[in-house]
Amino acid sequence: MADEIVLSVGGRRWSAWREASVTVRLGSAAGEFSFTLDDRWSAGAPLDAFTTGGMGTVAVAGETVLTGPIDVIEPAYKGDSYTVVMRGRDLTGQMIDCSAANKPGEWIGQTLSTIAFDLAEPFGVPVHIDADMGKPFEKFTISEGETAWAALRRACLHRGVLLMADGLGGLALTSAGAGGRASPIVAGQNVHAGKGVFDATARFSDYIVKGQDGGKGWGDVSAHASVEGRAKDPAVKRYRPHIEIAETSGNRDDLTRAAETMAAIAAGRAVKTIHTFTDWRQELKGRVWRPNRVSAVRDEFLRVDRDMLIEQAAFTVNKEELRCEVTSVVPSAWKLAALPEKAEDAGW
Repeated sequence: MADEIVLSVGGRRWSAWREASVTVRLGSAAGEFSFTLDDRWSAGAPLDAFTTGGMGTVAVAGETVLTGPIDVIEPAYKGDSYTVVMRGRDLTGQMIDCSAANKPGEWIGQTLSTIAFDLAEPFGVPVHIDADMGKPFEKFTISEGETAWAALRRACLHRGVLLMADGLGGLALTSAGAGGRASPIVAGQNVHAGKGVFDATARFSDYIVKGQDGGKGWGDVSAHASVEGRAKDPAVKRYRPHIEIAETSGNRDDLTRAAETMAAIAAGRAVKTIHTFTDWRQELKGRVWRPNRVSAVRDEFLRVDRDMLIEQAAFTVNKEELRCEVTSVVPSAWKLAALPEKAEDAGW
């Protein structure tokens, strides 16, 4: 069990893979899996056992990390050699693919949690609330052809809420670091290999968010006044301005918060560490590595000595090795601030 990735489908368990990989990621609608079967199976058995759309659960070292259907099956043979590759995602992946067809597709005076439940219910996806939902929306409307995931993600952005798959076939409305603490990641102790990615290409010196004040209606000059919010990234010494046109109305304070959030997120995502372990389990409580946990990362070579937020955990096993690759970012990369809502048209 400790060194197995197990797929359970229709009451049967499968673990004899030539290669297996499972990836779970913060902010993703769905974790992903890929399994390759080989000649240890009889030629017909895998195709008889698995069908596209068949629901299954994936467990790593005994812990369920993904629940959803098999999306793709690719059988192949050459002479007497047979392989079958299967790929799938969490059940929440259906919300990425499919349009939100809720009728009338409009919510007035409803909370984010109500909108989330309504959008997820047709797909059989449960919703778990682990964050402040904020005030009710005056009005929230699905755009024509918008996917369920895109609509819900848009609603979450207006409340500064992080949306991700929970690994059990449901969605979690949460916040950065809500998963608690993970074991420290310490080079020379529990780490097999490490890599840093320090990328300043999406980082700017000045962030300017432009919008329009909602105003009060006819005769109110502010209804048409352009407003903007500004923020600086002091670590960027060269002049690198970035202007964003807000999709929604808002006052100067709203737009300033949006600019500050953009600066913090860009700074957080500019620093990334990738550490490889030869065990899927962390030292703390013996649990497998998971995203949205905070870990103290100490790596002298990478010059990182601080708390980092686990963004992704990728589990792999094949004939040669077993490994877990943990990707971490600065926590501000996922600390969202509520974006201003679009004001209703008040006329001239």
